[in-house]
Amino acid sequence: MKLLFCAPSTHPAPIHLAAGLAARGHALTFVTAFAVPSDGAVPAALPGPARAELERRRLPSPLTRERVVNAATVADIARVATNRAGLTRQTQALTDRMVAAVQARVTRLIRAERPDAVYGTASMSQEVAGLCDELGIPFFTYLPQPTVPFLQQEFPEELMRMHHGEVPRATEIRTAALVLASSVMIEESVRLVRPDVRVVRRAPGFEQPARLKVEPECLATTGDTRLVYAGRMTSQKRIEDAIEATRLLREEHGIKAVLTLYTSDESIARDVVASAKAEDFVRIPGSVPRSELAARFAESHALVLPSLFEGFGLVVPEALGAGLPVITTPRTAGGDLGVDGIAGRVVPVRSPEAIAEAVKELVENPAQQRAFREAAPGLVSSGSWADYEAAAAEAVERELTDHITR
Repeated sequence: MKLLFCAPSTHPAPIHLAAGLAARGHALTFVTAFAVPSDGAVPAALPGPARAELERRRLPSPLTRERVVNAATVADIARVATNRAGLTRQTQALTDRMVAAVQARVTRLIRAERPDAVYGTASMSQEVAGLCDELGIPFFTYLPQPTVPFLQQEFPEELMRMHHGEVPRATEIRTAALVLASSVMIEESVRLVRPDVRVVRRAPGFEQPARLKVEPECLATTGDTRLVYAGRMTSQKRIEDAIEATRLLREEHGIKAVLTLYTSDESIARDVVASAKAEDFVRIPGSVPRSELAARFAESHALVLPSLFEGFGLVVPEALGAGLPVITTPRTAGGDLGVDGIAGRVVPVRSPEAIAEAVKELVENPAQQRAFREAAPGLVSSGSWADYEAAAAEAVERELTDHITR
């Protein structure tokens, strides 16, 4: 098949899907705004941290210069690299300009080359999906967040309180021939809007962390109980539930619990903690590279992820891979991976009390915590990006071939 991918961002799922399809022999063009082909050179004029950031975003080996089209200008790519390295602040105008560049290039390629199928993301949906529909070209997409009708059904009050940037965009599935879903919840949300659309469900991959030695005090019943959260500070995460659970552990259960928030949203985190008057037992060291999270996990008793929903929640398999028990809620990767009772607990949403009880159970039963730690890596032993690449490409190839030939 002749395939066209339009992916302005560097989300790893479409990148690895494209790599897997290219490895299976399909003629594939990958149009992006910010990535380095596997055999491409990083501009030497960039500052060292920006060069390192671009190098980190080098595409997998099948996505060579022959297949990759960078639609953005070199100057804009340099600005994004500098931003991602923490040296400048990226503006919305720059983001919009790069997305528009990808969309314009993809539109020209669709009209000129008439590919057998086109992949696009939410930011590409209105024009690219519409053009594919007009020309009778199958359009497929990866959906990392649930559809709005699903959220209106499941979490109507919270959805009303989300600001515009937090509301998932999923308009591209209206005309999609195939949707790649990251979780059971995502598939359910797609079926609510498009009951008959083809869906391929594959959990995203993650970088398998090194499993570090567990410090003895992590299994002790005395000293601090170290809880950890890693991620953004958006309203869907319900960090306030983790904070309140930590307070309950200290005030009602006599457990000296401390919660550490690893987040890039430091100012928001400090406001939330100050509002909760929780400065005495919540730590905010800022964000850490994902490669360093395993070391932080090894120093902790449990990961707490009290989200209303997650498209998947990569921090869950990352924690499990490092041998850390997870306390999370049903609409996260915890449900998909079978965490409850094996490597942690899945508790109801909006329930600090249930989180506190789950932590108390771990602290008072070191044998159970040890069993959870031993079992955790086994739940994600086949969860690498290489596994995802092979499985997702095979499934998408099969579905697209069937759709095109029927």
